[in-house]
Amino acid sequence: YRMLSDTELKPSGLVGNTDAERIIGARAMENAKKAFLDGLRPLVDEILGSYLQARRRLN
Repeated sequence: YRMLSDTELKPSGLVGNTDAERIIGARAMENAKKAFLDGLRPLVDEILGSYLQARRRLN
């Protein structure tokens, strides 16, 4: 949020503008969610890959 605020709100003079801060907050949450899911993907691939390999051995 701080990075988006510093790069988008401050230069535009919109610090303190409730609507602008709400929009930036929503974008920050989306960015955080994407970063979390992108970080989770390798773990899911590893676990799922191990599971599928084990299933193939059983069949």
